[in-house]
Amino acid sequence: MNYARLAAAAAAAWIVDGLYGFVVYGNLMADEFALYPGVFRPLEAMNAKMPFLFAGLLLAMLAATYIYVSMRKGTRAAPGFPRARASASSWGCSWPV
Repeated sequence: MNYARLAAAAAAAWIVDGLYGFVVYGNLMADEFALYPGVFRPLEAMNAKMPFLFAGLLLAMLAATYIYVSMRKGTRAAPGFPRARASASSWGCSWPV
């Protein structure tokens, strides 16, 4: 297992997720959040917790990448575990054996 490539994939997923969150939740849905101040926290309260959010996201991306890579070791799927199932399982899908 190449840990440098694993870290690069996790970092890329972390950046994409951060950009998506900024665009969708920070810009596109900001007006909707402002309509319900009793439900959603004010922007200042959310910004105070952002470092914890990004640290948790990076840790989660590292874990998800490691799980995905460990399921897909080598070029062939493990016997009795077809490639389609390995891919579907990595995305949280499951079905009976």
